Parts: sequence; structure tokens; C-alpha cells
Amino acid sequence: MKLLLFEPNYTGHHLYYIRIILEALGQCAADAVLCLDRVALESKEFSVHLAAVRGQCQLDANFGPVPCQTWASALARCRMLRAAIKRHKPDTVLVPFADGGLSQVAGLARMLGFSPVPKGVAAHVIVMRGGWAYPSRNWREWLFYRASLKALEWAAWTRIHFIDFIPYEYLAHTRNPLAARSTLIPDPVEAPPLISQGEARRALGIPMKSRCVACCGLLDERKGVDLLLRAFVKASLEPNDLLLLAGTVSAGVRAVLERDAKHLYEKGAIIVLDRCVSESELWLSILAADLVCTPYPRHIGSASIVLRAAMANRPVLGSPFGWVGETIRRYGLGWCANVEDPVAFAGALVRSLSASRANSTPQPSARVASLCSVERFQAAILQTLSETERRP
Repeated sequence: MKLLLFEPNYTGHHLYYIRIILEALGQCAADAVLCLDRVALESKEFSVHLAAVRGQCQLDANFGPVPCQTWASALARCRMLRAAIKRHKPDTVLVPFADGGLSQVAGLARMLGFSPVPKGVAAHVIVMRGGWAYPSRNWREWLFYRASLKALEWAAWTRIHFIDFIPYEYLAHTRNPLAARSTLIPDPVEAPPLISQGEARRALGIPMKSRCVACCGLLDERKGVDLLLRAFVKASLEPNDLLLLAGTVSAGVRAVLERDAKHLYEKGAIIVLDRCVSESELWLSILAADLVCTPYPRHIGSASIVLRAAMANRPVLGSPFGWVGETIRRYGLGWCANVEDPVAFAGALVRSLSASRANSTPQPSARVASLCSVERFQAAILQTLSETERRP
């Protein structure tokens, strides 16, 4: 079987997913071709995630760069997918990120007779988000999401894997025909290293006696890191409390840091690791913390930092919205706060940080572990491929 792995996105979690998938493919006889943006080969993300598995598949990095604008990006990726299928003639296509308008453009293209996936080719995709299953702020947003769902129904995807249980459960509840083509799979998170909080703090240079709030990953306004900084400034915290920001900092968050939180940054109460952090650095940041904060104000989709915190037995303070809030409540992983109210958020920081030191957070349950099992994720991918092989 010839498999085409199509992933022109390389920032954030995308190449991590590719590594997990390539490791799974080592268990089957798939002849894999990986299509990447040409810029990805020179990226920090590629060296962090794919350097060790580079020889496990054929590389095709003749695409890109992908435009930044959402619909221009979706159109470009749809054309790239169609060209990649035409060039490599695979039996099966696997798209680990079919969001960002790609599914919708592919659906519209199919209805117009220009589907990027020809008949006879099985196309399996992972969908991270489903805004149509979340509350809409106004009628325009509601209408946009209804159209988005309909276009997704039109797309020539053989199997749609959802990471987020909210859209998956929505399809089942509303008896949408798309449910028959859908499965729920884990957001894969590898087990944390077996090191103590003290060892993690020594590795990062964090004072042993401090109480530490950590926010990790891409640090931008979409994830509410600017709101966290303002709340941390307002909070009535103890003198040795500190905030650890681990990940690439956006220009907007950097401006808030240098303007509103400059005095705390200069005295060392805010520690910033402004770079694409490796897996080991990400785990060190979580293990060094007393409290992990995910202040994503209107985040649609899974947030692996919540799962990583649970696996490391660190409580989470997050937004009550969507998957983040529902997961915190459903599995008892910590607390939710109105992150868009600086005073309420600041008060929640104080209470949560105090409660975190009381060891009031239970060990992650088997149900939580199932949400982020790498093995179950890989098994789902291999099951998808085996279904393709068995087709007449």
C-alpha cells in the first residue's frame, strides 16, 4: 500500500503528530511519502520532532510557502493536496490537519466537480476543531458554522478522526450523517519523564521555595497569555511567587510583558523561555510548576497542555469555555475562571495557587489517560490503514 502523508503546516504540534504517525507506520508495510512545506525542512520544529525519523519515509518538500490568510491558505493547501495525489498516485491519503478551511474548500470543490481526492483513493483526516458544535456569539457566526459543517459533509473524506469530543458527541446527538464516518481518537501525549519537581526546577533555574504558575506552548493572544500577564500583575500573590512562560512569544504578548509587567519581569517574578521548546523542556516546565494555566478565552478544540498537566499530576486553572472548561470539570483537573475579567482572574490565580500547594488534586484517572494515549492514537491510525487494505 502506498500512503501519502500530507502536512504543509509545521508550527506548533503538527510535526509532533507526524512523528507519532511515522513511528506507528513502522509496524506496517506502508510505503509512505511525506509532503511538507519546503520551509519546514529548515525549521526548529523539524529538527525537534523529525530529525530522528527522517529516513523512515520519502520526503516531498516541493510545496509552499503557504499563505497566512485563512481562505488563501485553505485554497493553496487544497491545490497542493490535489497535486501531491496526482504526482505520487497513492492508495491512501492521511491528512493529520484537515482544519483551517481545508475540509470546507475540499467539500465545495467536490460539489463543483473538482475534488482533490479522486475516486478509488481512500482519504483519512484528523479534524482538531469543530466550531459548529460550540456556542455561537451572534447569528453571523452561527450561519458561518452551519455552512462550514455542510461543506465538511460534502468533502470526500473516507474517515474523519476527531480529537475533540465536543463535535464528535454533537454529531451523534444530532444524528448527523457525518457521524457514520467519524471516530473519536486521543490527543496523543507521551508519558512525562520520571523526575521530581526539584530536578525540573534545577534544570530550568527556578527557585526551589517559590510557588510557580506555568503557561506553555505557543504564547499568543489567542491563548489568552496577555490576559494571564495582566491578571498576574493584579493578583495579591506572595513575594516568591512567579510566572513561567515557556514557548514562542507573540509580538502582542511581548508588548504586554514589556509595558504592563515590566517591573515583575525585571525582578525575576516572570521567567520567559521565548523559543520553540523541545519535548523535554515542555515537560520540565510543567513538572516545575505548582499550577498550570490555560487561559484560552474562546479556544475551540483540544488543548494538549491540559492533558500533559493531568498526566504530570499538576492542577489546571483554565477558561470555562469549550473543551478546556468541560475537560477540567468532567475529570476534576482543577478550576475554571472568567479569564476575561482581570479582577476575577487575579483572584482565581491566588486561590488556585494556594490550593495547588495543599495537594488537593487527585492522580489522573484511567479515563484521563485514555484521552491522551499515544498507543490508542497509533492503533486508530493503523486500524484506518488496515480497513483501506481490506477494501475490494
